[in-house]
Amino acid sequence: MPDPPAGKYLVEPTGVYPKEFDYVFYSCKNGAHLGNVVGNPDVIDGKFRVQCGQGGAWPNTAAINWPQCTVEKCVTIPSLTDFQVDRAEENATDLVPQSLGIHLNFRP
Repeated sequence: MPDPPAGKYLVEPTGVYPKEFDYVFYSCKNGAHLGNVVGNPDVIDGKFRVQCGQGGAWPNTAAINWPQCTVEKCVTIPSLTDFQVDRAEENATDLVPQSLGIHLNFRP
């Protein structure tokens, strides 16, 4: 299966074994969504589909019209070697994803 470009915030499906002409569906990372994508017939119910071609061949990643997921929450928390993350906001219950604007503190 083709790998989606990192900046699109799509997650490659796992545990699926498509056959010729089957579709695989990519979801957005937790904290992001596709929303109302106009003009891309491969976005269905908030997921993006790519079709396996004849003989099991996938299209070239560069040739795919990958949609852009809209990030509503921080989908990646940076890490620093030998440091831990403290939640700086009392309402930050889970480490990932965090609402935009939430501050995280790093401590040794």
